[in-house]
Amino acid sequence: MTKAEYINERQFAEQYGIAVGTLQRWRLLGQGPEYRKFGKAVKYSTRSIETWIESLPSGGAGVPSSALKSA
Repeated sequence: MTKAEYINERQFAEQYGIAVGTLQRWRLLGQGPEYRKFGKAVKYSTRSIETWIESLPSGGAGVPSSALKSA
């Protein structure tokens, strides 16, 4: 079994173009990818992020455009 790689919410937000506030709201609402708490730190496993992304409908309907940072 390989060790899971974890990233924090800021890294997640930067990598996927989703605002940190959106990630926080999703956690509050029980949405988005699975996460773990290490003390007060919120971490996402890269494996759970990939699984969550694969579960989204194709065509981008799974994440509203308002959740994404504008370029």
